[in-house]
Amino acid sequence: MNPLPKLGNTLSRQFLARACSGWRPYYIVNEFPKCGGSWIGEMIAQALDVPFPRNRFPSLQRSILHGHFLHPQGLRNVVMVWRDPRDMFVSLYYHSYFRNELYNGPLVDQMRRDLPFDDYNDIQRNLPVFLDAHFQRRIWPHYTWNDFYTHWQNRPVAAATSYEAMRRDTPGELARVAQKLTGHPLDRRQAQAIADDHAFARKAKRAAGQADNNSFLRKGVVGDWVNSFTPDSLAILDRHAGQAMAELGYADTSRTASPKP
Repeated sequence: MNPLPKLGNTLSRQFLARACSGWRPYYIVNEFPKCGGSWIGEMIAQALDVPFPRNRFPSLQRSILHGHFLHPQGLRNVVMVWRDPRDMFVSLYYHSYFRNELYNGPLVDQMRRDLPFDDYNDIQRNLPVFLDAHFQRRIWPHYTWNDFYTHWQNRPVAAATSYEAMRRDTPGELARVAQKLTGHPLDRRQAQAIADDHAFARKAKRAAGQADNNSFLRKGVVGDWVNSFTPDSLAILDRHAGQAMAELGYADTSRTASPKP
């Protein structure tokens, strides 16, 4: 795959988001990678009746811009999407090591070259090394979840949501976010119809919980980290990000990790 179009897409998205989001307007759906921003962005686009250009050059009209913006400078109309870092890191691991339909091949090649494992399916054994490499900024995206948290946690945004909140009550949370962006209520029946259109089972053609490691829509459940994290993995994550996780409300220790392999 030629990386130049993707680079041009990224640079144009950065410029438009920072220079034009206040007056175009663009609605910025921002997340650390693998927090559900693509799914949420699609639903917001339908609720606001605006385009959502994905994996292509952004539109010059009023639309959704989705990204992983570390620095807030210049960004307006931001929807911040959070997710339990334990679930996020599991999703990020699979996205980093298994090809899917959304052109992640260059990333997979790079990860398998820079941080190889004997068995990529053995996430329980590999995750501690993966987490250490992440917090040492040795692997993509080359900034840490802590960096992202530090830049964004106390920044005023148009709306903040989470993958868990959207999964728990998709139409209700979607209506809340849409009203925050526009000042106008979203009809509950319309919100429900949008939620139905973007339900995991409808998009992935399989039930939530049925994993496909070679799909961008891998599993679609909350709390599945317990099947991948060992006590060693949890200790690494807690050492690096425990306080920030607690401040976001992700300090639930009532469930246990898988035993060490």
